[in-house]
Amino acid sequence: MHQDSSAVTDEDDPFAAFDLAVGVGKVQNPYPHFAQMREQAAVHRVALRAREAVIGGAAKGGSPDAELYGYTVVRYPEALGVLRDDATFSSAGYQASMGVMLGHSIVSMDRPEHTHYRGLIQQAFSRGAMHRWESELVREIVDRLLDPIVEAGGGDIVKAVTFPLPMQVIGGMFGLPDADLNSFHREAIAMVNMGHDWDRALQGSRWLHDYFLQLIQQRRAEPGGGDIISVLIAAEEDGQRLDDEEIIAFLRNMLPAAADTTYRATSNLLQGLLRRPEQLEALRTDRSLIPKAIEEGLRWESPITAIARTATRDVEVGGTDIPAGSMVTVSIGAANHDQERWGPTAEDLDIRRPSMAHLSFANGPHVCLGIQLARMESRVFLERVLDRMPRLRMDPDVDPARSEISGLVFRSPAELRVVFG
Repeated sequence: MHQDSSAVTDEDDPFAAFDLAVGVGKVQNPYPHFAQMREQAAVHRVALRAREAVIGGAAKGGSPDAELYGYTVVRYPEALGVLRDDATFSSAGYQASMGVMLGHSIVSMDRPEHTHYRGLIQQAFSRGAMHRWESELVREIVDRLLDPIVEAGGGDIVKAVTFPLPMQVIGGMFGLPDADLNSFHREAIAMVNMGHDWDRALQGSRWLHDYFLQLIQQRRAEPGGGDIISVLIAAEEDGQRLDDEEIIAFLRNMLPAAADTTYRATSNLLQGLLRRPEQLEALRTDRSLIPKAIEEGLRWESPITAIARTATRDVEVGGTDIPAGSMVTVSIGAANHDQERWGPTAEDLDIRRPSMAHLSFANGPHVCLGIQLARMESRVFLERVLDRMPRLRMDPDVDPARSEISGLVFRSPAELRVVFG
């Protein structure tokens, strides 16, 4: 059931399109600014355009250039409190933007609807399912992507491995035919790039809707499969099941996590380790440090530095009064570097740092549903890199500036050119 996109050609490069979209207005290092904000106050009143407010769900009209105000939370305790209090800080505002692309999905739901829907879809992410996906899918994909770099003695590991890996894993979990993966990846990237090209994103969203609908119809005709679509079709809670549109909304909802967060998280951690060879060597010597390294990498360089909520009532946070209807941005990047929680070395990567919960997977009712999948992918990637690439290091013939982590909301290196052996 291969579908070609009429808007793109086989020569189109999904990575180039993605990097262009999120690279507009890149910021090299926002953390000094985050530190200044934390020192001044826990919550800041900030100006924003009406267009931004609509994305956050706060604005109800007005000129696109009209100046409105929102609130940014930068210290860890207050950020954690906002994420846990979904009655006061609603996620429904995402329906005005992401909902157009994804459908009515878990991203924009509040309780009790969120609890019911999450109970159904989390059946696809059981511990047993994660073990099966690791052994049957993820390890094979990681090795296949690593093969060309290993054979060549080096290369750009971002473009060759960390960028395509999560999307290929998702494609395998969905049970997609290999012939469809390129088109699927292009249309998924187009949808995720909604902030860069809205019309192209809508086209990608519609393509994915029709494509997933065909897959669902096939699975309903032949039930009992082990892929995620089959599991979602069979999922039942209190006598209720998911309909086709709910399944499609969830499938589309998984794509930003694959295209954005997982790829960026793995790339960021590897960059941090390559810049700190002693910590990379510690992982090679003691593999039991890998889970801690993954969590520390997520804390140190969160792939997405901010998420939005909408205040449902007048509320006071960190000594700041926030009116009902306001857009409230939780600065994950700032909160994850709060020195009151992680001490004076909070700005640096330290894989031996005592474990404490961070906010890179959010918290509260909306904690990331794919958290175990993301951790497993990162762990398998690190294990196979350490197994197959001894004495891994940055390519000394490449300008180190090209591997800098950059971005304000979305952070990752554009490339990591490595050599080994």
